[in-house]
Amino acid sequence: MINDVTGGLMDSQMLPTAADLQVPICLMHYRGDPESMTGLANYPPGDVMGQVARELTERTAAALQAGVHRWNIVLDPGIGFAKSASHSLDTLRGSRSLTRLCRPWSGYGSDGYGLPGLPAEGFGLLIGASRKSFIGAVLKEKDAKSQRRVWGTAAASTAGVEQGACIVRVHDVAEMADVLKLADAIYRW
Repeated sequence: MINDVTGGLMDSQMLPTAADLQVPICLMHYRGDPESMTGLANYPPGDVMGQVARELTERTAAALQAGVHRWNIVLDPGIGFAKSASHSLDTLRGSRSLTRLCRPWSGYGSDGYGLPGLPAEGFGLLIGASRKSFIGAVLKEKDAKSQRRVWGTAAASTAGVEQGACIVRVHDVAEMADVLKLADAIYRW
């Protein structure tokens, strides 16, 4: 899987390469660059996920236009990227709605799947909340490598599974494996 945190915004060849290789690509919500993104955490009140979905719709359209098959598209709401702690919590709480809010390109693609009005439901959802600053803000823990952030990651990752994430990106793989197995059993069996 290609995991481009910019969703193809910073490299004009990223989406065509994913299409040519016919591999999955994760399209993450992204604004600005690492230096400017904090200042770009502006969303309509109460509509963080609506704005994230609108912006990811543009990236989804670009991927489909580049020839990426819709079944190779995974969406990531970009927790912690151009988002305050409050925005990140709203994003985690509302990530299930992402695929219902997003609408891909309405033209006809070479694979025949870019049909008018075709809902985005069915795109994979990736949640990457591991050790993020919103966890530190809630727990009042500045050290990203602290055990408290690991426990916070466990809670956030479980919430991601509850929201429908099929992929969870974590730093502490061994510690999260059992957490996610149990979360999957609770929410999907």
